[in-house]
Amino acid sequence: MLAAALGGYLPGVIVAFCTNLFYSMGDYGHLSYGFLDMLAALLTSLFVAKGYYRRLWKTLLTVPVLVILRAIANRNNDLQ
Repeated sequence: MLAAALGGYLPGVIVAFCTNLFYSMGDYGHLSYGFLDMLAALLTSLFVAKGYYRRLWKTLLTVPVLVILRAIANRNNDLQ
């Protein structure tokens, strides 16, 4: 998410994809995280563009969205 926040959506998506590709070499369960991690990178870059990280209360509004994405990813991994 740091790459998405600092570099924009494309570096964030590339880092998320490559990270999941690297981790999936040892554990195929990480492939299911790929799409959701790329979606989290897109959302993070959108939040940065909209100025959500300039104020603490706006930053706290983004936390539930990203936590829900993580919960979906963990749920999908548990089903496999």
